[in-house]
Amino acid sequence: AAPLVKREGILVYATCSLLWEENQDVATAFLEKNPEFILIPCGLDGGPYLSLSPLQNETDGFFFFYFQKVKE
Repeated sequence: AAPLVKREGILVYATCSLLWEENQDVATAFLEKNPEFILIPCGLDGGPYLSLSPLQNETDGFFFFYFQKVKE
């Protein structure tokens, strides 16, 4: 989907997993391969990502990253 995002557009990466390999590792690899994107902080505490868990938030596990395309 990344090639279809227009400049200043937002790409959301979301999973129902809390595994580092499926979230932070994927985001890091994406940014390394796509330097035209930056990470937009979206965490509840101002952090780089939003992570919800059954123990902390009384929800199912969810994970979100927001990326913005800043150049073509």
